[in-house]
Amino acid sequence: MIGAAVDMEVIGRSPCRGIKLPAPRTEEKRVVTPAELHALADAIGPEWRAMVYLSGVMGLRFGEVAALQVADIDFDRQRLSITKAVAEGAGRLTVGPPKTASSNRTLDLPDQLVEEIRQHVDLLVLSQPTDLLFADHFGGPLSEQLS
Repeated sequence: MIGAAVDMEVIGRSPCRGIKLPAPRTEEKRVVTPAELHALADAIGPEWRAMVYLSGVMGLRFGEVAALQVADIDFDRQRLSITKAVAEGAGRLTVGPPKTASSNRTLDLPDQLVEEIRQHVDLLVLSQPTDLLFADHFGGPLSEQLS
């Protein structure tokens, strides 16, 4: 803003010239340990267990996990395709492309996670390719906001 005021000749020179700002402080992000991840997965119950592991092991964002459908899992090749995400805006949930083009990706899944997802699909009897892996009580996408 000050630079624009100088450019428009509203002020002759910037009063901010020569001021050194402190370097931004970055706090180290805490990483969940494997033991903590297992404890959370065990505590949350069988319906959400695979969600905890997908998020924790694969580093997926909530919106990416919430948009996953059965068709996004290739059990034979052990791959997961991230092509969409759930977003909230104006009180509505929408499913669309991820935040950025580079967020579209295919990830290799470890054996144990493939088995965890397979058990989840069997537990919830998800049979259609378009079935959400993790849905609300009405079969729709999950919201980050608790009701």
